[in-house]
Amino acid sequence: MLGKALIRRLGKSAEPFRVRALVRGQRQAGSLDGLPAEVLQVDYGDAGSLAKAVKGAEAVVHLAGALQPRRGERLHEANAGTTRSVVSAARAAGVRRFVYLSAPGAELASPNEYLRSKAVAESVIRRAGFETVVFRVPMVLGAETPSTRTLLHLAGRRTVPLVRGGRVRIQPVVLTDVIGAVRWALAVKTVPVHTLDLVGPETLTYAELLGRAGARMGRRPWVLGVPGWLAEGAAVVGERLGWGWNRTLFDTLFNEHLGDAVEIRGLLPFPMTPVDDLLDGLLAR
Repeated sequence: MLGKALIRRLGKSAEPFRVRALVRGQRQAGSLDGLPAEVLQVDYGDAGSLAKAVKGAEAVVHLAGALQPRRGERLHEANAGTTRSVVSAARAAGVRRFVYLSAPGAELASPNEYLRSKAVAESVIRRAGFETVVFRVPMVLGAETPSTRTLLHLAGRRTVPLVRGGRVRIQPVVLTDVIGAVRWALAVKTVPVHTLDLVGPETLTYAELLGRAGARMGRRPWVLGVPGWLAEGAAVVGERLGWGWNRTLFDTLFNEHLGDAVEIRGLLPFPMTPVDDLLDGLLAR
């Protein structure tokens, strides 16, 4: 989703961009049909495959990673492992600039496996010597994003169960702003090694976000509070039984990992989009 949006944006740039899109399989390749990019199928475990894919490239935008990895793959492999492979190929190819999307709260000492794997990936990139921009990105809202589909679905319901009554604070960022920031990072003349919190201009709760979406749909969903201890306990059980719901997901989604937007606002050549403006545009359609 982010990759497709970025390809479309770069295809409309006044400056010429020759884009290669790296995908794992035929299904992902098919989803990019018609977009202005050369699509290459790669195996992140195959150094030769990656070397051919990045040969001659001046910049890499690394979007590969997961909060819920594919079956049989661990979070460290999905995030840090793929990053290490791409960094190795990019260094050998003489890539100058590297842009990476990480997550707020990424720390090497984090007990959260997802955030820890993201921090390891950041460290690998910084040590490689590229001109580097790491964007720490929270929930992304925009047309066709999974978070937006879930939000609009819940906003149309009468009753919505939310952990801790939806009081957890979030900083959702609009998809077009994320793509605009990546475009800026590719084009700006001087880029130091930098880590930036690419968070939205507002800090609000899940309940507030749900209420704003519901109001625009003429709905007022009733929030049913789910105790945090109960949701976390279910995550522990789910992890042991392999249900997919686990402690890492619980912590990432329902414990606060907030960023500081001051620095990014002073760097980007455009203002960040308020959540209300996004919702007005989406629901007007």
